[in-house]
Amino acid sequence: MTGPRLTIIRGLPGSGKTTLGKILAKDFGAEYIDNDMWFGELYDLWSRKKNKYAIDWCKGIAARTLFRGGSVIVANTFVKLKYIDEYYEMAQEFDAEFSVLEPRTPWKFDPIACYHCTLHGVPLDHIKGMLDNWEKIPEGRYK
Repeated sequence: MTGPRLTIIRGLPGSGKTTLGKILAKDFGAEYIDNDMWFGELYDLWSRKKNKYAIDWCKGIAARTLFRGGSVIVANTFVKLKYIDEYYEMAQEFDAEFSVLEPRTPWKFDPIACYHCTLHGVPLDHIKGMLDNWEKIPEGRYK
């Protein structure tokens, strides 16, 4: 990698975001972060209300890394494009390259398979709800 880069990895719980993100971070010398890191071993205490703090934490780490000239990979569900847009604006502010990736696992949009793969016990109805609300990225949106 040359210069700072901000990479977003989006996907349902259990789709392979963490695996992909950690491999890429190691290969490219980037920092890897996700909401799960904020919760740590207390993930079973997850709540929508507390999740906003994890989201803000990820944004802060990403901004600090870019400010220092580093590259960062942020993996979260990013179901709605408005959440990706916030990171796109951040990348522009720090003159960083920006990209959005999704795992290429064959089950990435299969809620039952994702349910069986998630490490955090995300309920199947939550995963189905995320899939129902999934917003596709229009061609050319993040150029």
